[in-house]
Amino acid sequence: RPAGGGDVVIGEAVSGALAGGDDTLDTGEYVDNYRFSGRRGQRVAVNLTSSAFDAYTMVITPSGEQFDNDDGDDGTDSRQVLVLPEDGTYQVRLTSYRPGETGSYRFSVESAGEPPRQAAVAGGARVFALMVGVSDYPEDVGDLEFTDEDARKLAETLQRDGSLNEASVVLTNAEATVAGVRAAFSRVAAQAGPDDMFLFFFSGHGGQEPTPVTGLEPDGKAETLVLTDGEISDAELGRLFASLDTRLALLVVDACFSGGFARNVVDRPGVMGVFSSEEDLTSAVADKFQAGGYLSHFVRAGMSGEADGDGDRLVTAGELATFLRRQFRVEVEDVQAETQDGQRNYQNLVIDRGGVQVDDVIVRLPAAASGGQ
Repeated sequence: RPAGGGDVVIGEAVSGALAGGDDTLDTGEYVDNYRFSGRRGQRVAVNLTSSAFDAYTMVITPSGEQFDNDDGDDGTDSRQVLVLPEDGTYQVRLTSYRPGETGSYRFSVESAGEPPRQAAVAGGARVFALMVGVSDYPEDVGDLEFTDEDARKLAETLQRDGSLNEASVVLTNAEATVAGVRAAFSRVAAQAGPDDMFLFFFSGHGGQEPTPVTGLEPDGKAETLVLTDGEISDAELGRLFASLDTRLALLVVDACFSGGFARNVVDRPGVMGVFSSEEDLTSAVADKFQAGGYLSHFVRAGMSGEADGDGDRLVTAGELATFLRRQFRVEVEDVQAETQDGQRNYQNLVIDRGGVQVDDVIVRLPAAASGGQ
C-alpha cells in the first residue's frame, strides 16, 4: 500500500501516521487519502482512532457529496456511520482537527448494523391499514374522479410488497359510511399491536363547519371527512387515534382543507400526519396521474420504495417527507386552490411529524431481488 493512503476493503483495518511531507488541506492539516468500493444501501462505519491527535474524517461519495465528522460518541476519535447512497468508489480523507498535528492512527471501514430503534422494526405484513376512498357521493355533494381507486390502489401496492396485514380494510363509495368507518377503524386498531404501524388513509371530499374559536380551531372552523351519509370531524378522528397502541401511526388525508386535521390528531407521540392542502384551501384531482389527488399518487409510490433515498430497504419518516415535498415541488407547483370564501392561492402540502423522529421507520421493504435490474 502506498504511504499515506491507498485502497481498503470493507472489513479491513490499517495503521498509518500523519507526518510532515504528507499532503495538506488548504487550511494546513496533514491528510492521508484512502478509497473503498461500496454499494448503494450498504451501511458502513468509518473509524479513525488516534491517541496523538484529534481525529477528523471526510467521506466523499462517487458523485462528490461530502460527509465530515470530528468526534464520535466518545472522546476525540472519529466515527461516521453511513448508508451508502450510490454504487462506486468512495474516498476517505483522514486528517486532524487542528493544523500541523501528527502521529499514528488506526483506520477501518466496517459493516455496520442498523441502530436499535430501526433494528427493532420487523418486516413483513406489519402495516394495519384502513383505506377509505369515495367517488360516488349523493347528488347534493357531487362526485369525484378516481378517489375510490386511490384507496384500492394503495391497498394493492402494499399487499404486493408484502407489508399489508390481512386485517386491513378498504372501504369505497357506498361502504364508506360514518358507521362503517368507525367500526372498521375500531376493528383494525384492536388487532394492531405495539410492534405494528397503523395507517389511516382517506381520499375524497373534505369539508369545514363553524365551531367555537379555540387553540385547536383558531379559525373557528372544524374540518371533516365527507362520507356517503355524513361526516367525521377532526376532533372525532383525534379520539379514534387516541385509542391506538402501535409503534407508529400515519394519517394521510387527500381532501380539501385536510391540513386542519394536524392539530387534532398529531398531538401525541408516535403519530405523523400528511395532508394534501392547508386547512383553509382546496385540493385538486390529479387527472394527469389518473388519481383522485396528488398526495394519494405520491404516497403510494413513496411507500412502495421510491422514497427509500439511500437504498437500505427502509422508508423512514424523514425520507417519506422529503420525497413527498420534492414531488409536490415539481408536480403541484402551479395547482391553484381557494378558500371557502373565494380567496385564491396554490395547493401546498402539509406534513406534521409531531414526535415521530426523522429515522423512525414507516415501512420495511422486502429484500431486493438479486440478479435483477
